[in-house]
Amino acid sequence: MSRTAVHPYQRVIENSRREGERRVWEGARTATGAPRLRVGATDKDARRVVWEAHHNSTVAPGVAMVSTCGNDLCVAPGHVDIPYDEAEALIKHMSLYYADFQIVADLDCVLEATADEAVR
Repeated sequence: MSRTAVHPYQRVIENSRREGERRVWEGARTATGAPRLRVGATDKDARRVVWEAHHNSTVAPGVAMVSTCGNDLCVAPGHVDIPYDEAEALIKHMSLYYADFQIVADLDCVLEATADEAVR
C-alpha cells in the first residue's frame, strides 16, 4: 500500500497547536531546540518550511530562521522571519548575482514619487 505524500506545511500544522496568535511546535527538535521536521532525507527547521510556504519562495541554505514573537517554538506564519542581519547578507548576495536587483529602502517615498508622476 502506498502512502499519499503530505505537503511539509501540512505536517507543521499537524505537529503544532494554537495558543492565541501563536502556533506552538510540539514535534521533534534539533540539538539547539529549534523545531525540526523531516522532509525526505533531510531535517529542516519547521520555521523555514512555514516561511517558504507562506512566501512561496525558498531560503538559502544556512540562513537561520527566528520566531519574532519571542517563543522559539512558534511556527505561526506571521511570527516566522529571517533575522535582519541574515536578510542584509542575503540582499548583498542577491545584488552580486542579479544586476537589476534593487532594494526599496523607503516605500513611502516610492509611492509619493509615483503619485507625483501620475499627476503631471
